[in-house]
Amino acid sequence: FFFHESQVTLPSLLKSAGYRSAALGKWHNGFGLGMLDWNKELKPGPLEIGFDYFFGTPQTHNEPPLVFVENHRVLALDPADPILINQQGKPHGAITGGAAAQLARPDDQIDFIMAEKAAQFFAQQTKDQPFFLYLAFAAPHGRINPAQEFRGKSAAALYGDYVEQLDHCTGLVL
Repeated sequence: FFFHESQVTLPSLLKSAGYRSAALGKWHNGFGLGMLDWNKELKPGPLEIGFDYFFGTPQTHNEPPLVFVENHRVLALDPADPILINQQGKPHGAITGGAAAQLARPDDQIDFIMAEKAAQFFAQQTKDQPFFLYLAFAAPHGRINPAQEFRGKSAAALYGDYVEQLDHCTGLVL
């Protein structure tokens, strides 16, 4: 799925009104049409529909390629270790390559990283310019994988722990 060039989107409307904007977290709206080459620029994406900055997972956190994308590129991608997705055999495909890029996106720390990025975005804003932040945390979406410090904290098993982590990360942003 991706947007059509003629569609008015919320970030494009806000941009035309002078807002700075960022999209952080899971972006499950696609990067262009057709098969993606994760080793090249990922376009069109969030920037082409009006956001000024994007950092997050290119899909949900449980679907390959299991990396972060910043603006148009996979973060920490080593050109000598390209990402390949084999679409056969698994519902979302299987990833090979991209070891450094995958290490740069620790599964149990995604929401903490998003909270930090959100705080950085807020710190860069001024009173003179309006802003908009789209923030989509990974939790409580499956794969349920709270950080170690949240495991066993709730009375609602692992899912409850994940929700508590989400509440904590929301508090960090606020």
